[in-house]
Amino acid sequence: MRDNKQHSQVKVDIIEYITRTFNFYFMNRNYFYPISFFIVLLTVMACQKEEDSNTEITVASLSGTYGLTALTWTYGGTTYNIYDSLDACDRDNLTRLNTDMSLNFIDAGVVCSPPTDDNGQWSLSGDSLYFDNIATKIESFDGTTLVLSGHPANEPLVSANTILTKQ
Repeated sequence: MRDNKQHSQVKVDIIEYITRTFNFYFMNRNYFYPISFFIVLLTVMACQKEEDSNTEITVASLSGTYGLTALTWTYGGTTYNIYDSLDACDRDNLTRLNTDMSLNFIDAGVVCSPPTDDNGQWSLSGDSLYFDNIATKIESFDGTTLVLSGHPANEPLVSANTILTKQ
């Protein structure tokens, strides 16, 4: 019986930790979109099997505008669908990877208050994609769908998997 109580308390502690982290990232609007984008990118790739792709991963093939289509976090063996928890003003935002290695976060569709437009830099090294020096692993890319995995900043125990779709 004691093991069940301890196990239940651990689950409660994990849920409280995820909730506090989620609230910090998503209630801080000035940092919300850049952080959520990185988290999304990191989340998608951690648990997916690598697939063969006919699309070569280059700066030219990756460049373009992407919309977020899935974001999950896995912590303590439990996967949380973060995408469904995002506000409408955040789910429809776009990320543009430019060929000059600049990066634009675009508050598209339903605009957040305040707007979450932002700029940055991106780079590619092997199967790693970096957003302002935050590393993500490219799990797959078919020319349209980009699947990424990694760990959110300051959250080494959380695995993030992100799916972006080229517009």
